[in-house]
Formats: sequence, C-alpha cells, structure tokens
Amino acid sequence: AVCSVDTGSSVLIPLLAAGFLVGGLTLFAVTTKSDFTGMGVYIFAASLVFLMFGLFSMFSSFPLMHKKYCCLGILVFSFYRIVDTQTVMGKRVFRLGVAGYVYVAL
Repeated sequence: AVCSVDTGSSVLIPLLAAGFLVGGLTLFAVTTKSDFTGMGVYIFAASLVFLMFGLFSMFSSFPLMHKKYCCLGILVFSFYRIVDTQTVMGKRVFRLGVAGYVYVAL
C-alpha cells in the first residue's frame, strides 16, 4: 500500500539501508570474537527503556524526540539481531538444540 502512493526512491532507499544494516550486523556477529549471547537480560532492560521512552514521547512534542526514539530502536534491535545470529550459529556459550531452530524460525 505504501509503494502505491510514495515515490520509488522513498521506498528503495530505506529498503537498501535496512538490507545494508542487516548484512553488516550479520557479518559482524559471525566474524567477531566477542560473545553477545549472554547479554539477553541487558537487552531486555534496554527494551523496557525503549518502551518507556516511547510512552513518554507519545505525550510530549519535543522537536527531535521521534528521531531519538528511532535511533534508540535501531540500536536495541541491532543488539537483538547480533544475539540471535550468534545463538543460531552455535559457536558461543548459548546455542540452540535441534528443537531450538523451530523457535528461532517463529
């Protein structure tokens, strides 16, 4: 529906930016020596901060509030992407068993 009313470049540029971000984060998660699989609790806490910040920004109208909220969301869910990729790859402390891949697919 968005593609029918927007210009091609306004759809293509975010698509390429998201693809570049996902590809870069996946490459980082696979090649780094740092283990992020034990950071789930901290990322959950960051998600709660993200939720509270979103509720706060819904009732306030500061000029840059939405951009800060967007950047915080990108940061939090980038860490989720790294943790999930390392968990699926299975070379870290936390790894999936045979039934775990069904959980990841959902």
